[in-house]
Amino acid sequence: MQWSVHGIWPRDVERKYYPEFCNNSWAFDPEQIKSIEDELEQVWPNIHKETDRYSFWEHEWTKHGTCATGLQPFDSQFKYFSKGIEWSKKYPYIMDTLTSAGIFPDDTKKFSAEEFAAAVKVRTKKDPMISCLAVDGVTYLEEIHLCFDKQLNLIDCDTVTNEHCDIADGIIYPANA
Repeated sequence: MQWSVHGIWPRDVERKYYPEFCNNSWAFDPEQIKSIEDELEQVWPNIHKETDRYSFWEHEWTKHGTCATGLQPFDSQFKYFSKGIEWSKKYPYIMDTLTSAGIFPDDTKKFSAEEFAAAVKVRTKKDPMISCLAVDGVTYLEEIHLCFDKQLNLIDCDTVTNEHCDIADGIIYPANA
């Protein structure tokens, strides 16, 4: 099991939302990322195995990447995806960080959102956001978000959990994800 990049999602902090589909005229072009495809396969893989190789990257670019292009480090498809690779190398330690805190994948044991957040904060010195997925009344850890400002400095996320985390019941860190 390993952690991977899901995406780079710009956020309007003042209005507290993630803008989406900002430029429908800027279509995804696989040729723009040919030189980094192998690295992308390793750190930002297509999590939808039943789809073609480019579909997830195309989705991420169309939905989120086109909204990030106002910042120079993301003003092309190559730069957007390269930044994901760069950050995966700079912040590769999520699994080790959780393990060091005694948080291991287990399909039955529940942890609190605060336990996940505290473990990551020990390493990053910043509050992450814990994202959950609820399935049949059970809350699973889905993602751990690291947040950055417009200068791409790591900052505290403004909320500990997303709306899908059942804080009262606890969160399962699935072993068979």
